[in-house]
Amino acid sequence: MKNIDYTMYYVTDEDLLSSNHTLETSVQDAILGGCTMIQLREKHSSTLDFYNKAVKIKAICDKYNIPLIINDRIDVALAINADGVHLGQDDMPLDIARKIMGNGKIIGISTSTLDEALIAQQGGADYVGVGAMYSTNTKTDANLTTINELTKIKNNLKIPVVAIGGINLDTIPALKPAQIDGVAIVSAISMQEDTVSATRKLKNTFLKQYQTKGVIFDIDGTLLETMNIWDNVLLNLMNTLNISYTEDEIQKIWNMGFAELAQFSIKKFKLDMSVKEFWQLIKKLSVEEYKNSKIHLKKGAKKLLEYLKEKDVKLAIATALCKEQYEIVLTKTGIIDYFDIIASSVDLKMEKSDRQIFDYIAKNLQVPNKNLIFFEDDINSSTGAKLAGVKLCIVSNKKYNGNSKFDALIDYKTDDFENKLIYDEIIVEKN
Repeated sequence: MKNIDYTMYYVTDEDLLSSNHTLETSVQDAILGGCTMIQLREKHSSTLDFYNKAVKIKAICDKYNIPLIINDRIDVALAINADGVHLGQDDMPLDIARKIMGNGKIIGISTSTLDEALIAQQGGADYVGVGAMYSTNTKTDANLTTINELTKIKNNLKIPVVAIGGINLDTIPALKPAQIDGVAIVSAISMQEDTVSATRKLKNTFLKQYQTKGVIFDIDGTLLETMNIWDNVLLNLMNTLNISYTEDEIQKIWNMGFAELAQFSIKKFKLDMSVKEFWQLIKKLSVEEYKNSKIHLKKGAKKLLEYLKEKDVKLAIATALCKEQYEIVLTKTGIIDYFDIIASSVDLKMEKSDRQIFDYIAKNLQVPNKNLIFFEDDINSSTGAKLAGVKLCIVSNKKYNGNSKFDALIDYKTDDFENKLIYDEIIVEKN
């Protein structure tokens, strides 16, 4: 089974687009709102027009590492190297489509009954779209599928099941008994002026059916009150290298990764050193500060960790610190043994904003992405978590000014870990 997140599957329809959106901006904003999959559906376009649109949408999907599925048109899917196709009951037979597309591509099949779904699975489909669940503008004459039938399909299939047809904020809660893998949405996204916010609300509503089974924490500024330490590291860095950042540059630095900061500084000050040497200097200065400074846990952090352990919730760390750095602070604060896995983007040689680090954590914890939540203080480092289907709670600190273009990705906000919201809305399964 292919490792695809079907949680929030946006099916486009240009005829239903809000007046302030183009097809491209609608798709990009849906992705920024947490959409995990795109299906380009063009019922009235010429082949050339469809192809040109598909090329543009493919570029957007590639930018965010989101799968692109083409509706019906295998020729267009192959022409742009899309991730797959979605076929209806009256489209090309599944076995022929598979021969043409190959085993590496995704093929989804529209179904409305258990028999159709079983046939699709037996024929090698990667997922089924079930519906229409409710009447829609695009499927006014479709026979509606009941929740009971949807549940039977989910219980009898091993491949992912996605509900489609009339899915919106009001109808999503009714799907909970089926425990499906995702929802395919058309108008509830395409017709919204604020597509980012609308997608986020839809996704959060769907994810409420998944109990939190794993919690991921960032370290600096999230679990620990260490931002003053990094002020000192930056000051010591400037003194050591005899350089000086402007106030505006210092503000931007807090949103940079170590590699980006190194590249920026080496270029700006014409430093005779490599990115690796620059990083080694930062590591040396930070380790000294960590060893010599008093480090405090965020308010309520220890209590929350103990509560989660009592509830058998898996715990992880996602950090841009290397092992030498994080072992000092986690040991000094007495919390290192709480965590089942510590994932360092430096040690894994990836950016902390890369979704792969969250897929890596989910795999090691053996917890589905949908059942994870990430606590982080920097929204710019959190895009990977959202693209991986992980819920996000931003923990405020003095460095975060709330003006990020990614603010719409935030599911929850809190000032500390004593917030009742964490226990009532995030950790505890809602009835």
